[in-house]
Amino acid sequence: MAARLWADEERELRAILNGAQREARHRKAIVNWTTLMGTIKDWYEKERPEAWRTAYVPLIEATMLDAGREWAAALGVQWSVRNLQGEDWFQRYALKFADPITEVSSEQVHQVLEKALADGWSIPQTQERLGVVFQQWAQGNLTQADFEWLEARMPAYRRENIARTETIRASNSGALELGKSWGVKRKGWQATLDGRQREDHEDAFRRYSEGGNPGLIPVDEAFVVGGVQMMYPGDPAGTPEQFCQCRCTVLLYTD
Repeated sequence: MAARLWADEERELRAILNGAQREARHRKAIVNWTTLMGTIKDWYEKERPEAWRTAYVPLIEATMLDAGREWAAALGVQWSVRNLQGEDWFQRYALKFADPITEVSSEQVHQVLEKALADGWSIPQTQERLGVVFQQWAQGNLTQADFEWLEARMPAYRRENIARTETIRASNSGALELGKSWGVKRKGWQATLDGRQREDHEDAFRRYSEGGNPGLIPVDEAFVVGGVQMMYPGDPAGTPEQFCQCRCTVLLYTD
C-alpha cells in the first residue's frame, strides 16, 4: 500500500512540476521555485494525510481486530465482531497516524527542490531525481553514490519501516483499547530477546514483567522507556528511536 501511495505522489508531483513549467513558458519567465515549493508543501499538508488514512484505515482495523481475537481467546473473553471505525479511540488513532509519514515525505521532497534551486536543475532533471527518491522509498535498493546530488541520504527500506512500525503499533493499540473494554486491569511489556532488541526495550521488559520493578502497571498508566512515556509498544507519543520497527508486545492481565 505504501508503494502504491508513493506512486500516486510521484505522479501528482510530476504534474505539479509540469504545470509550473507551462506557466513559466506562458509568462516567458523562469520557474518560480519559491512559489513551487510552497505549492508542494501545501499539497502535502492538505491532501496526503487523508489519502494515507483512506488507504490504511481498513488495514489498521483488520490488524486491531486480529489482535483482539487473539487476546479474547487468551483472556477467556467472549469475542464479538466490532466496528472499530465507529469508536472514538479508533477515530483519534486514525486521525493522527499518517501525519509523521507525510511530514517525512514533504521534508525530503523539499530537500530535492532546494537542491534543484541551488544547482539550477531543469524541471525534467528535478523529476528524474524525484523518481530516484521514490524508488528508494519503495524498494530501498540504491546506494549513497546514487544520491551524490543530495546532501542527506535517503532512508533505506522506508516501505518496510512503515509496514513494520504501523503493524505493531496498530496491534498493540487495538489490544490495549479492547482490553480496557473487557476490564483489563494491568499490563506488561514483552520484548523479543534475540540479540537484535533495543537496550531500552530489554530494560522495559525486565522492569515491566511480573516480578520486575515496578512490575505490571495499571492499564491507564504509561510505561517509561528510554526516558519517554509510552502507553504501549509502538506508541507515537514516544520518539522514533523507540517506536520505529519495534517488535515488542503489550501484555494484558485481568487480575
